[in-house]
Amino acid sequence: MNLSRFSLFGFVLAFACLCLSASCGGGGSSSTNNNSNPDDPASYNSGPDKYRIAMRTGCEETAGTNAKMYIQLNGDKGTSKTFLLENPLGEEFVSCSRDVFEIKLDKDIGKLGGFFLWHDNTGTDPSYKVEIVDVTYLKTGKKIGFPCGKWFATDMDDGKTKREFFDYRECK
Repeated sequence: MNLSRFSLFGFVLAFACLCLSASCGGGGSSSTNNNSNPDDPASYNSGPDKYRIAMRTGCEETAGTNAKMYIQLNGDKGTSKTFLLENPLGEEFVSCSRDVFEIKLDKDIGKLGGFFLWHDNTGTDPSYKVEIVDVTYLKTGKKIGFPCGKWFATDMDDGKTKREFFDYRECK
């Protein structure tokens, strides 16, 4: 009798941990564009600034996109070059997924103030819904969440395919 209680308790505990992991960004698919070891913090202590960009796609059936996505970071000392967000190993921006990319800046932009995110409106299904974008500064591990919940689409929401994220507020 006690053994079955422990088995049930173990099952409930495992299920709770799985649910917690999924709600904290562990669910959905994930792709990484990375030339370094993300588990080695020492690799981020010198050289150019590196950021991890994690994007959560909406869960609507048509929320994913096959358009080309771009990002440009803005800081108090300047603006980064434009980065194409792509994963050479697989598909990204699928409905209800989390896509992760790492980018290296070629210059110091100072303290991150925000960024522009957009797509080129190409492909057979360019409309894209972004729920949230998390930006992590890899030298310090500081992570900032930028909520959005809007479509990047000419035929949905407000018709914009480019949005500005700034001051940790909702995207515009």
